[in-house]
Amino acid sequence: MFLSTIAAGEFAVGQTVTDLPLQSFLIQSYNMAHAVKAAEFYRSLKNNPADNLCSDRKIIINDLKILAQAEEDEIQTVLTEDKNTLWKMAEQLKKNSTSHHVNALLLSTGFQPAKLADSAQNELLLN
Repeated sequence: MFLSTIAAGEFAVGQTVTDLPLQSFLIQSYNMAHAVKAAEFYRSLKNNPADNLCSDRKIIINDLKILAQAEEDEIQTVLTEDKNTLWKMAEQLKKNSTSHHVNALLLSTGFQPAKLADSAQNELLLN
């Protein structure tokens, strides 16, 4: 399982990153290809103002960076508790045919290994 450095930074705002089971993750650094993909995603969402997923400010929020990182690296599933932003963005990007690889899986629906591309993973170890 991958852990984005972006997600780690968000986590570290509330508590120390060493509280995460870092040994259970492959750390995924954010790079130039991810940044370019995030800008493409931003433009796609900005072109559909009815969704109101991007603000008028020309900034790319972390949720969009995480989705772009996953898309660029062909990571097929992003686990999230964020139904209001990240999940909605992932759904809209699929609908726009801008994202071809990434599905957002809401943790509130329960961890269901069958929904993951890698069926060999059958548990989520977080301690």
